Amino acid sequence: QFRLPSLRLFLAQAVRTFVRFPFAIVIAVSGTTVAVVAEGVASQIADVTLQKAILMTLFGLPLAVAVVMLAEGRGWTWTRIRAIELSVMLLMALFYAFVLPRSGDYLHLYDSHRIFALTIAAFLSVIWAPFLVSRDTQAVWQYTAKLILRLFFVVVFTAALYLGVLLILESLQYLFSIEIADRLRFQIWTVFAGVFAVWGFLAGF
Repeated sequence: QFRLPSLRLFLAQAVRTFVRFPFAIVIAVSGTTVAVVAEGVASQIADVTLQKAILMTLFGLPLAVAVVMLAEGRGWTWTRIRAIELSVMLLMALFYAFVLPRSGDYLHLYDSHRIFALTIAAFLSVIWAPFLVSRDTQAVWQYTAKLILRLFFVVVFTAALYLGVLLILESLQYLFSIEIADRLRFQIWTVFAGVFAVWGFLAGF
């Protein structure tokens, strides 16, 4: 008989995921928070802040995950892993200082190419980090397939959850004549994509 997971089981899994990937989740929550706040302000500075928050999150998040996967593969302790994660903070600081444009400036084409290349490298690190020492090609392909499948289900679940919330908002707007700003819809999607989707994806590792 099929049973939906209980709230207690869901929370326990969420806590275990945070204990395993604390820095990655902090990056996701911090980037999402900055993005949500910036979305609520109509100005060039807010637009640039939103842009930088997204780019910083996209760069730092996969690196934080890759560091954990690499450290666990080597059998390092939880305390040592947390210390190694400080290197991700250093890389993010260098990324902000030398790669992202100066405060108040939009991205130029050259900046976009560099940022795109570094971000792709950061995401690829999640794939190769667990197998940096091992040369088991078959395991790499199985692991990659697992990541892609997990990503697919997380995207579908997040989209379905977001559509459900949109239906509730539309019902409130229709029944009670409550004006729902488009900005609020985008902020809700940002929270779902930046926090819930990331947390759910990491729970599958």
